[in-house]
Amino acid sequence: MTTYQTIDDSLNILEQINIDDSIESLQFHDYTPQSQQNLDVSGSTIKIDINASDTYINPSKSYVVIKGKLIRSDNNQPYAANVEIALVNNAMMYLFSEIKYTIGDTIMERISDPGQITSMIGYLSQPDDYSTSAGLKSCWSKDSTNNANSIEFEASALAPAAGYIPTKSPLYNQGFAARKGLLMSANPRGSFSFVIPFDHIFGFGEYNKVIYGVKHSLTLTRKTSDNLAIHRANGVLDGKN
Repeated sequence: MTTYQTIDDSLNILEQINIDDSIESLQFHDYTPQSQQNLDVSGSTIKIDINASDTYINPSKSYVVIKGKLIRSDNNQPYAANVEIALVNNAMMYLFSEIKYTIGDTIMERISDPGQITSMIGYLSQPDDYSTSAGLKSCWSKDSTNNANSIEFEASALAPAAGYIPTKSPLYNQGFAARKGLLMSANPRGSFSFVIPFDHIFGFGEYNKVIYGVKHSLTLTRKTSDNLAIHRANGVLDGKN
């Protein structure tokens, strides 16, 4: 008869300890566009170059910070706080018609219509609670309806009578309300600063390896209109970012 012995690996206290000291530190560096002009001009090209001749770079750990302000198109002024207007979910990607990443002389990935592309991937890959946790800092807060409506409960002449139960509006949009609240509570009103992880934009962002000694370039082409990045109720004046 053959006897088999089962050993719980957690009891093996004589196992050799492996220490990985291949990476001693990880540092983040800020890189800005080569030109600070025309960053908010429709159709303009924004390019960020990293001339890293003696540097190890891990693109998968990178992120893009986009700052701006939602204002009225007619007078460049902020909207009143009660106006039903906000950015769409994943709005930062809808500001661009194309995003491209190049390493050396090789185009690693080129994305046309990044708003639609990254939104579809995000809806399939992000967990449901991402919208109510870390997602909002990337302008990711999924819509619960198609309406530009931040009023959760319908007004009634009965309120606040004893025993009154408020009626929830079927037009209420939870994601819209969260994004609007973020903009309208900002100082100055309408301003924003969103952090977009690199792997939210590019598929090869999941490649978690360092790359040494070559130039990296990120190129973003602004759309000719900001309309797709803005969600507003009927009758609200046009806006821009």
